[in-house]
Amino acid sequence: MSPPNAIFNSDDKARLANAVQWLQENPGEKATTASRIFKANPHSIRVAIARAKRRPIGKVTKRGGQNKILSNSQEEAIQSCCLEQSETGLGATRQIVYSAIGFLLS
Repeated sequence: MSPPNAIFNSDDKARLANAVQWLQENPGEKATTASRIFKANPHSIRVAIARAKRRPIGKVTKRGGQNKILSNSQEEAIQSCCLEQSETGLGATRQIVYSAIGFLLS
């Protein structure tokens, strides 16, 4: 069995997948029994089963993404503002860019 917070290798993942599949086929058995048969951590098995129940079947959920809040003309305005700042020798800091974006969006 792997220690807590250990990185799983392909054998561990295969044993865990086999244990979860076996438990789904045998709902009367416990995770501890599957962990003894497949030499996997019982807590990992329980977590994998709970995660599978929460996940919608056949649907991959996306998390996050790139928030595109500026139009092309607004992006060009920000770029020209940064260019002007660099030509004056100041450089465009994060605060300057954020305040310019806030001004454009308000």
